[in-house]
Amino acid sequence: MKELLEYIENSEDPQINFNIGEWYENQGYISPALSFYLRCADRSDDINLRYKALLKIFVCYDKAGDRDFVAKSALKSAIALCPDRVEAYFLLCQFHEYRTNYIDSYMNASIAISLLPKKYEVEDFVKYPGDHALYFLKACSAWHVGKPDESRQIYRYILENMNEDLDKTYKDLLQLNLSQLGSGGPAKAFTGYNKKNNTLKYKFDGCEEIEQNHSQVFQDICTLTLLDGKKSGTYLEIGAADPFYGSNTALLEKLGWKGIGIEYDENFVALHKIHRKNKVLCQNALDVDYEDILKEISPNSNIIDYLQLDIEPSKNTFMALTLLPTHKYKFRFITYEHDHYADVTKSFKEKSRSFLYSLGYKLLINDISPFGDHSFEDWWYHPDLVDQKRVDTIKHVDLNAVHAVENIFLT
Repeated sequence: MKELLEYIENSEDPQINFNIGEWYENQGYISPALSFYLRCADRSDDINLRYKALLKIFVCYDKAGDRDFVAKSALKSAIALCPDRVEAYFLLCQFHEYRTNYIDSYMNASIAISLLPKKYEVEDFVKYPGDHALYFLKACSAWHVGKPDESRQIYRYILENMNEDLDKTYKDLLQLNLSQLGSGGPAKAFTGYNKKNNTLKYKFDGCEEIEQNHSQVFQDICTLTLLDGKKSGTYLEIGAADPFYGSNTALLEKLGWKGIGIEYDENFVALHKIHRKNKVLCQNALDVDYEDILKEISPNSNIIDYLQLDIEPSKNTFMALTLLPTHKYKFRFITYEHDHYADVTKSFKEKSRSFLYSLGYKLLINDISPFGDHSFEDWWYHPDLVDQKRVDTIKHVDLNAVHAVENIFLT
């Protein structure tokens, strides 16, 4: 072979040693490949070639398995040689993440990100997808080392600044992580009413009897405000989740409302059967005969008082909306979770708005948020089915603003 003849003629040449090492590696002979990469690293005065050989040494040891210590040592040697290059940090991040050594993965990702933007060509064999990969590794590790808020912030940074660089695999991963992590824990994602601590700004019939609500951001209070405390109303809840925590219908059910929920998670459905009266179906919201369900909810009317759409991701919520028999049924009030802050496509908020506008619905409050950031929901009403005076009282529509509902409903 050519590489071997060159080596025989000049066994001390670093590049020739590297080339024959690569030949052996490509044939699947890891041990001789390692020997020649080591010879290259020992003999070369070219920092970049030595760095490349050290990366190859790591790759070979990693392929061989059961050589974690020497594999890491090769990467650490590469970092000591060229501390301003990202490839070794990237490989070290992956190495630690695969082994659930998240604090080490987090540390190396943090250092590598501090070096960006890189100004050199990355070796192909490293399989470096792009700078976004470092951010993904840091976000994943941050979650596992007890930094959930930082993890969310990093994923949102990727969405806002790197989305166009992502292939389908990374886009799907980003969508999944954004949806699962949500907008934060209770302190950041939930704001509610408690009679002992708060005063409702807008009164409705029976409001003085309500001790507290259950919704994430006043969906139940808004429903009752818009419909003047209506008793014995009707609802369809697409995405029922927990029977009380963050539930938009638990308070309504207490007031005599009848309705049906759709929930994919059988654990939540089991809890509803224990703690709630109204039915929750354990079904995929995209595989439901909604006309039959609406007939069961309201056998003598084609008007439903409240519709909730809240599943994940944004695409599925929109698909569920389009599956409803809107040619036969109308809804007085709709809360639609578009999850714009977590929508990788940044398209489904506008798609849902175009669709609902075409059906005659109007925005009541756009871009809902617990505290004025990370817009995730729009609220709609049908102008033929609600009191316009009550609409005018609580309506907040400004398409350039995110609305913190706490400021709207509490004094």
